[in-house]
Amino acid sequence: MDGISIIALIWKILLEIGSSGPEVVTALFTGLIGLIGVLFGGLITAGSAYLLDTRREKRETAAAQRERDFETMRAARMITAELMGARSATKTSLGSKKWWPRDFRPYEPTIFATHMIPLAPALPDEAWAIVLNAIMRVKGLQWAFELSYKSAASDALSSPTTKEDMELLSAAQKRFDEAITALRPFIRRIPDQTRTS
Repeated sequence: MDGISIIALIWKILLEIGSSGPEVVTALFTGLIGLIGVLFGGLITAGSAYLLDTRREKRETAAAQRERDFETMRAARMITAELMGARSATKTSLGSKKWWPRDFRPYEPTIFATHMIPLAPALPDEAWAIVLNAIMRVKGLQWAFELSYKSAASDALSSPTTKEDMELLSAAQKRFDEAITALRPFIRRIPDQTRTS
């Protein structure tokens, strides 16, 4: 049945109802107008609810993304600061051919443990490998540093480095530079991204 046939059928039914008397036609049209109003009201309500839900979902998604970006930026900054401290201590040790003083800590190991969690999913695989390598170098330097002080005969301010220590320090410094470079894109905030509470 096509659209014209339906209209013709409705028209025929209306003509038959119209021949029943004016009060039946009035009641029918009143009911029909009420039904049309309910249908349009329902459509408007459903449409506006859908639009509001869609907008709210977009706002929530954007807010969650801003929060993840903020956490990633903070983690990248904290790890970069620690790597810069380790790089500075390494550079000083390479120049003086001595380890840093025993009471000086060029990095805080808990920073890496705390801030690698939000950073891990944000970094591309290659950058992740570079940063992880640098962190392992920091841990290796700390181990070599402790070993050097344990084997030192005197309780001098700093222990001299061996040839192997110098190679370790030199390789570590390169890895620190690579990791700092890999983290650089995650340190900068995109101008329109502000943290919301």
